[in-house]
Amino acid sequence: MKVRIQQLVLLPTDANKLLVQWKGPYDIINSVGLNDYKVKISGKEKTLHANLLKKYLSRNEETSLRVPDVSSQTRDDPDVPSCVAVVQDNLTGDEQGSEDLPEIGTWGQKEDAADVKFGEALTYDRNREL
Repeated sequence: MKVRIQQLVLLPTDANKLLVQWKGPYDIINSVGLNDYKVKISGKEKTLHANLLKKYLSRNEETSLRVPDVSSQTRDDPDVPSCVAVVQDNLTGDEQGSEDLPEIGTWGQKEDAADVKFGEALTYDRNREL
């Protein structure tokens, strides 16, 4: 069974080629190299870099059925949500903390003015002046 992989693609808008937006979903045909993928867009195959692709998550029927239809309700109706947030917190009291965060790198200054190299043609006084 062939798995259908779909992605959103960052493409220029119809109104302005300098503005881009996520469009799709489009089918991924295959991988070309490490970070390039063949994508079928409007019946044509285009090779795109991975930084132009975004994972597409489709709604399943179970999820779609739980979303309330508020199109027929008015704004003043107290049952109409003004906003929705989903918060997932799997950690309990002791487990929360910065020790669970991945270490990205050491922070701090690694170079200073003494590390700047000037041309050999400069005299000592001119070098200090700079």
